This record gives sequence, C-alpha cells and structure tokens, in this order.
Amino acid sequence: MVWKRWAALGLSLALLLGLTACGQEPQPAESPEPETPAVEAPAPTTADPSLTDLRTTLAEKDSPWAIAFLGDLSQGSSPEDLLAETNYPETYPFLTDITGDQVVTYEGTEVYCVVPQDENASLTVQTCICGEDGQPIPQETIYQGDGQPVILVCNVSDIIPNLLVTVTAPGGSPVSYAPGLSLCDGSVALPADSAIYDFSLYPDAPKGNTDTDFLGSWTATVTQEGREVLCQLDFQSDGTMTYRVGYPDSEWMDVLEGTFYVIETSSQYPVGSVLFEMTSTMDKSPFWGVFSLENSGSALTVTHISGDSLLYGFDGQAITLTAR
Repeated sequence: MVWKRWAALGLSLALLLGLTACGQEPQPAESPEPETPAVEAPAPTTADPSLTDLRTTLAEKDSPWAIAFLGDLSQGSSPEDLLAETNYPETYPFLTDITGDQVVTYEGTEVYCVVPQDENASLTVQTCICGEDGQPIPQETIYQGDGQPVILVCNVSDIIPNLLVTVTAPGGSPVSYAPGLSLCDGSVALPADSAIYDFSLYPDAPKGNTDTDFLGSWTATVTQEGREVLCQLDFQSDGTMTYRVGYPDSEWMDVLEGTFYVIETSSQYPVGSVLFEMTSTMDKSPFWGVFSLENSGSALTVTHISGDSLLYGFDGQAITLTAR
C-alpha cells in the first residue's frame, strides 16, 4: 500500500506546482459596485434677450460697439437710481444686471452704457485730457475687461470729455471714442463717420420758439471788473456770426468768427436757445457757448446758459445789446 501513498503525494505536489507556474492565487469573487445616481449638469447661463437682440443689431449694422446716454446723476444718486426713473429697464432689461466692477465711476455726472458687439472683445476705459487739436489724449487705465457691457459715470465739462473708451474685437482693430453730448441737441456727439451705434432713448422734444429774429448787428458797452468793455455781435442769414470785443476808442482785443445754431430738439438745453461756435482770429482758440436770445425790437438780451461766456466772469449772466 506504500505505492498508493506515494501516488497521492505526487498528485498533490503536481497540483501545487501547477498553481505556482500560473503565478496566481485564488481570488475571492468581486461584489458589484453600487450605482452612482446621475447628476444633472447646470443649465448654461444665457444672455438677456434684450442684450442678444442689441448685439444682433450691431452685427447687422457692422458696428463694433454701441453706446447710450442714460441721463445725468443728481446729487447723492446712483446709476441704479437713475435707471429706475427712466424707460431703459423696460426696453433694455440687461442694464439692471450691470453691477460691481462693470460700473466705472469717474469725475462727473453724465451716465453712459457701452456694449461691445462681440462678447469676446476687449474693452478698455482710460482717463483722458484734451489735446491742442481737440483730440483726447489717453492717461490712466481705470478699467480693462472682456466684451461685457459697462456703465460709465464721467464728464464734469459740457464740452471736454474725460474718459476714452476703446473696444477691440478678436482679430480686429481698436475703435475708440470719448463719450460726450452734442451742444446742439443733447444727443451723443458721435463723429459723422463713426461706426459706433447709438441706442439711446431720447425723449420727445418740446415745441418752442426757434425763430431767428435776432439777425443783424448788435452792440453793448458793459462794465467788467470796473472798466468799460465794448461788445459787438453780428448774425448773418447764412448762419455765420462774428463777435468783437475791446475797449471803447481802441482796437478790438479779439475778433471771433464762426456759426450759430438754433437748438430745435434737446434733452439738455431749452428749445430755441442758440449755440455759438466760433474761433478767435487772433490766437485760434475755440469758443463754444449756449445762450438764450430775446429780441424786444430795439434791444437783444443775450443770457449765458452753458459753455463759454461772452466775457470773463459773466457765466450765467445777461448782456443787453442795442441794434446798430
């Protein structure tokens, strides 16, 4: 019976060698992993339809960006307060979503909104000063972002803007503009050849007297800082004008020539007021001013409203001239 023992031992050894040759040990059966419940991805954020529609309009007009004048801030108010007093939230609801860093506040009270056509564009806002040629000179960068809309608060002066906006579309050239208002009608003063789109909501202009019954030549002698000064205004039917100023019995100290414009529609100035736009023939300095003109027949009362006044120290004052 010894051979049977050796046979059993040999069989056991063979089985052990077989398992070692495979290099594996018996593994316990794997239990199935519990299923992870599906998690729904958050819905993508979509732009306000009014913003989408505006950008579609810009694409159709091939305009790189749009601007709107929202109004003037009163003392202690905010852009949010201003919007609440206008029809803008109803027409362009996206304006109420512009908050935080997208509200760029600088010196002044005029409020604008800027919207690039391309949301991937770059938008830069810089402070600026006016150069000798009347063009803005950029200074400090106070905002830099992508193509999201921004609200600007700026402009202390009626005629000299203090912020410069530059929008650059991907692969495109930069398009810059210093926001400001026209002295003629209070609209955004875009250059005639500008591709920028104005989406402002302008109120219906009230009707007023826009007669040019002040045509002719008028003169007055007024006292300025204790000394008599002679002023002479000449208005021509072709819209040109001349203003002379000097001391009696002496040569004119300055002669300015240019044009006048009777304001027919404006959200800023009285209808019927007159814009004087002239240049000095002596030193080439520009003159911009808005005045009300009242002709009583033999006298013309010229009251300063905004911009340059006819004489230094006469801001907001009236000068009464007589017909020559």
